[in-house]
Amino acid sequence: MLDGIVSSMAMHHIEETGIFFNTLYAHLKRGGFIAIADLYKEDGSFHTAGNNGVYHFGFDTETLEQLLEKTGFKNITFHHVHSIEKPHRNFDLFLLSAYKPG
Repeated sequence: MLDGIVSSMAMHHIEETGIFFNTLYAHLKRGGFIAIADLYKEDGSFHTAGNNGVYHFGFDTETLEQLLEKTGFKNITFHHVHSIEKPHRNFDLFLLSAYKPG
């Protein structure tokens, strides 16, 4: 069992977000946390070389919050933490944190 799990810019490459959250939850100790950084919803142009292996064009935080609550996570927060500058536009990133009740 783990105290915490951190992921950065990987979740949009995971097809089944709900299954991903269930797996994280199952591997956390009571009181454990997740910290996940990823893209806010975007138009699909972040990966300009193609979208193989990209299952989500960013995320709507309200939808993620509902999935996290359904999984059992508590104290769910989202913060804007960074913008990635690309020639054609900027892409905003969030950091979500949530806890398994202890």
